[in-house]
Amino acid sequence: MSQPDEWGMALEGPATARQVAERLNQTFDALLTWNSGAVRPPYMKEGGVWPDTSIAGKVTYKFAGADQSGAGDIPFGVLDKGRGQFIPNLSHVGPQEQIASAATMDIGAKSAYRLVVTGNEGIQSLGGKQNVRKQLRFEGELTLTHDDAVLALPGEKDLTVKAGDVLEFSSDDAGKFRCDVSPAAGADGGSTSSSGVPVGFIAPDPSGTGFGPGWLKLGNGATFDVTIYKKLALKYPDGVLPDPDDRVLRGAGPLAGAAGTVLEDAFQDHPHEDAYASNVSDGTARTSVRTFGSGRTVAETGESQELPQGNAAEGNETHPLTGPASAVPGVRTASETRVKSLTVDWYIKAADTVNDPEVIQALAHVASLNAVVSQTGELERVAKNRVVNRFNTRAQYTAPVYTAVDGVEIAIFQTTIDNIKSGNAVRIDLGVFFESENNLVFWLRRGDVDLDRGGSAGGAQPGTRGIFAPIYDNHNGGTPNFKSLSLTDENPPAGSSTYKLMAQSSSAVSKSFRINEPTDGAVGENRERGVSWMELQELQA
Repeated sequence: MSQPDEWGMALEGPATARQVAERLNQTFDALLTWNSGAVRPPYMKEGGVWPDTSIAGKVTYKFAGADQSGAGDIPFGVLDKGRGQFIPNLSHVGPQEQIASAATMDIGAKSAYRLVVTGNEGIQSLGGKQNVRKQLRFEGELTLTHDDAVLALPGEKDLTVKAGDVLEFSSDDAGKFRCDVSPAAGADGGSTSSSGVPVGFIAPDPSGTGFGPGWLKLGNGATFDVTIYKKLALKYPDGVLPDPDDRVLRGAGPLAGAAGTVLEDAFQDHPHEDAYASNVSDGTARTSVRTFGSGRTVAETGESQELPQGNAAEGNETHPLTGPASAVPGVRTASETRVKSLTVDWYIKAADTVNDPEVIQALAHVASLNAVVSQTGELERVAKNRVVNRFNTRAQYTAPVYTAVDGVEIAIFQTTIDNIKSGNAVRIDLGVFFESENNLVFWLRRGDVDLDRGGSAGGAQPGTRGIFAPIYDNHNGGTPNFKSLSLTDENPPAGSSTYKLMAQSSSAVSKSFRINEPTDGAVGENRERGVSWMELQELQA
């Protein structure tokens, strides 16, 4: 229909003036509702639509409001005459609306075509609205449940979407929805999503980084668990994967054999020329070159014959002339027969998608194995975290009186253990060779914290508490002591801890004592010497 430049026409003679006006209004309403032309009509009713014939594809516009300038015109869509379709401009079909994810999410109740799905609750149904088409963009990860009767999904399986995924759904006359457009490939290029790559497909990876979950690396005698990768087990029931290490993949045929055939390297059969030297002497040699298969021989004699690669000994004999191919200039040689190549890792598709139970179970299996390996490694680390301070150094100390605030540190015993894991304990093994008067006590200290020193009940002074005391020696010079003990520090801090041996007199006078020798410092045959130690071992919690 063309665009009218003026109006007021009547289809038939009206009976009254009022009827003339009504007929004219009806005629112009029809004309101005749908008009076409290369320029915008000078007058349009609100809600009118016109195809713009000046633009390929006839872009149409929908007018809204009373403004006749065209400022309020809205792009409405494109008429595709080739396919007989009207393609709406989705950005103007309606406002974008939000809808919260739910087990039953009624998208038909929303007027907008484009919906933003919030939340992470799984979706089992999109409602029962008939003949609806909607585009859904998801703001969070969630799972849609496949149901042939309610919600049909690609591959007839559940589908997990991630934030940013966009799906398109349409419903039929019965209100059953189906997914028409699947999510775009993820950050991994689709290799671990619904990429359409069949199970058993073998792909090369020259990057050395692999394809992620759902793929298994071939080579080095690789195997797989047939109870986990059940689809792959249909191709390889024994769980043994093909091994392409150091091999070129080749199409099946009369020379290569059937699929799965393994061939070793070989030369193609071909003729050779062979050279010999005979009747070798200082001045005369006979050289012959024979072509295999023909029996033809070419002979030369003389003093200056140049022989092919090799040497011949003097004598009336025949000697083969031999030599490596690498001696010939320009020949490339190696320990194998090969073509020009690019080295890759080969991977096989083991499961359809990362959401497959096969992949989930495999990842859980790997995680479990990693946990076992990690735990084993930790146990090994703890077992090796052991420090031994064993010495025969001789030293003399004086322990302060029992009323003193603190004792004296026997510095040669100081020992540090590193890398203690939080929650683990430290076992302390101590051996002390010493001699002193009586009334001397010892105790252990970690940093500034006393260990097993005893309490101060009853007003006991510091010097009356300790973990052990020496045997009384009346003469103080003939009977050294040796004391040993083993105890556990249950609550050491994570990281490093330094352990010390302390001493204090338990009487009102200070006490002198010696480590690894008697107090008289005897020499010669009667001297007594000893060895002391402190050993620290981390213990697994």
